[in-house]
Amino acid sequence: MNLIGINDIPVDPVPAQSRWRKVGNILLHCVGLVVFVWLVWRCDWRAMLRSWQTLRGDLFALGCLLFPVMMIFKTWRFQALTQRTVGRISLGRAWIVYLAAYFVGIITPGRLGEFARVRYLVKSHQVTVARAFRPVLIDRMFDVLCLVAVGLLGWAALGLRGIEGMTTTRVALLGIVAIVLLTGPLWGSPAIRALGQWAPSRSKFSKLMAWLEETLSIFYTPLGGLCAAMTLLAYLVGFLQAWLIVKAMGINNIAYPDMCVLMASICLAMLLPVSVSGFGTREGAAVLLMGQVYGIAAEQAIAFSLLYFVMSNVIGGLSGGVCYLFMPLCRPAEDMSPTRLKGESQDIL
Repeated sequence: MNLIGINDIPVDPVPAQSRWRKVGNILLHCVGLVVFVWLVWRCDWRAMLRSWQTLRGDLFALGCLLFPVMMIFKTWRFQALTQRTVGRISLGRAWIVYLAAYFVGIITPGRLGEFARVRYLVKSHQVTVARAFRPVLIDRMFDVLCLVAVGLLGWAALGLRGIEGMTTTRVALLGIVAIVLLTGPLWGSPAIRALGQWAPSRSKFSKLMAWLEETLSIFYTPLGGLCAAMTLLAYLVGFLQAWLIVKAMGINNIAYPDMCVLMASICLAMLLPVSVSGFGTREGAAVLLMGQVYGIAAEQAIAFSLLYFVMSNVIGGLSGGVCYLFMPLCRPAEDMSPTRLKGESQDIL
């Protein structure tokens, strides 16, 4: 009888690779924290404290009260997309899910709250991951497109001199680039369809292209226009929150249109998966843009960034944390009509 020794048992290399991948992800997400510590270490802490001590509490409180207004627009958008692509969901339940996922996005690197929403839809509606991912992906695409449009196109229009830099040429450029970006789903769908036809039929790539084409088709429907309007309103309120912070700090050389452009750029930087809760990327973008363009001291820019963190993440995160702890996302919702997997030709998984 041949006995196999412990050294003769083949070792699966996947767990080791998985461990190294996890270590790499942790190190990657520490980049933002390192940048944050470096920026804070180099600045004058006393100047930062003076910025907070002279803060107008009434304006800051008003900005905090605007957070639910911003979230209600995003919740309406998520509810509309979910009811169109997955199934029925009440506005109250959508509010709870969105806030809980917002909390998950704050405490996870790269803002992974979207996956929490996907998990909830899979559990509550009994659908595939592909189908549950569709409204979440569209919801996130509206956010990114809005930030890109306001950020990049705003710099094209306003230039580097603030609102005084507005010229006819830049306005024309703004209009051209805006049309190209906002009609992206229109010319993107034919390109995706062509790729899907080029690939072998019934292949995973072909199914993926069909799924993307169906997903993008929502952008150029009445629902897509409604969601775009709700997205713009939500971010206008969010930018107003940031503008109230700078006004509360006594910074008067940044107009509201300029604040919209600044915050769109800062929010795009915060999407980089190199930090937790945006630490480092938010402060770095604030110091760079507010300092180089408007001559704001690094201490004031960092103080502004931390106040914005308190207004959006701490206050918003606390409400989302309550929803996450007492109303778990994995619990099926009683107000939803479950949809079975069989016969779902539009799902790819």
